[in-house]
Amino acid sequence: MSLEAYIEGIGLVGPGFAGWSASRDILAGRAARPASATVIPAAEALPPTERRRAGKCVRLSLAVGIEAARNAGREARDLAAIFTSSTGDGDNLNAICEQLATDDRLISPTRFHNSVHNAPAGYWGIATGAMHPADSLAAFDGSFAAGLLEALARTATHSARPVLLVAYDAPYPEPLNAARPMPDSFAVGLVISAHAATPGAPLIRVVTSQEPPEKMRDPRPRSATAVDPRRARDAAAGAHRRRRGAWHRDRIPRRPVAGRAGAAVNAPLERDWLLANLPHQGSMSLLGRIVSWDSAMLRAVADNHRDSAHPLRRNGELPIASGIEYAAQAAAAHGALSSGAASPAGVIASVRGVSFHARRLDDVPHPLDIVVQQLGESGTGALYRFEVSAAGAPLVDGRLAVVFKR
Repeated sequence: MSLEAYIEGIGLVGPGFAGWSASRDILAGRAARPASATVIPAAEALPPTERRRAGKCVRLSLAVGIEAARNAGREARDLAAIFTSSTGDGDNLNAICEQLATDDRLISPTRFHNSVHNAPAGYWGIATGAMHPADSLAAFDGSFAAGLLEALARTATHSARPVLLVAYDAPYPEPLNAARPMPDSFAVGLVISAHAATPGAPLIRVVTSQEPPEKMRDPRPRSATAVDPRRARDAAAGAHRRRRGAWHRDRIPRRPVAGRAGAAVNAPLERDWLLANLPHQGSMSLLGRIVSWDSAMLRAVADNHRDSAHPLRRNGELPIASGIEYAAQAAAAHGALSSGAASPAGVIASVRGVSFHARRLDDVPHPLDIVVQQLGESGTGALYRFEVSAAGAPLVDGRLAVVFKR
């Protein structure tokens, strides 16, 4: 599959790079790069209170994002934005860890607020007044690639709207820097669009492939010339809709299905199986039974959400967010059934695109119907689309990623 878009504007901050205009000759080899550390601009676009609170990752992101928008001749508030970083705000994370290692474990609300990975996206909205979607991504060393793919998919599905991609990273303090060394702070911003705004605008193209990494050393894969641009755009649009959760609920199977070997698998699996094959025990084993499953999906039911002794009850009620835990346990059950082995302990790595259709679960009079559909898997975890409903009425749905502790 091939994805492409035109670059309208660039912003740049890094060691020896003081903005895109001042860095072009350096990157083209026409001038030497100054041997100087990164100078992070002040966040002048923020109100004074937020400006004082903004860490270096926020200031990096705002600087390159606003510069890229200006160089593109665009209003920053008119851009959908994607922020991607492999590390996030290491200064705040380190300070929080140091505080938690003392006897006084009270964390500053401001520091906690700034430690979350989507803090730059939030500050972007404050600084520019942008009301368009602003997503935050992380994929370790693949963070820039993940952000670029997301931005290109966005332009393919919303061709009339330009997209801002901001990629940034900053060093951790010691001792974390020794485990994740990074010599200096760096950020780049790209405004990209599906159509060339000016003649000769630079084109960026990404070709995805199923080839193993050792066969991808040639930067021009053999299949690149055989890609039909119309099919590529259609495929990108479908992939983006699935990632954003913009699909109909009737796409989740509601009837018993056949397993991989062709045998019927709609015979229920009761709690004895769940307790023997999942790490959740006692009252934390939330599922009542499994109704059906195959290699791609699992359906389970539960009727304990009204129990007064439910382990997830808070202040006398079961919050609607508890439905995510029901879905996570259904995902764990699907992993065990798909692999033919007991599911290892795991954690919910991320939850995205969640919609709540009620405020609480304990006042729902009908049994819970939990459906999970696997969107992808690896040896260390899996990604699932989920829906929790009751008597056909949706309660909570979204996507979750589960990482196994093997």
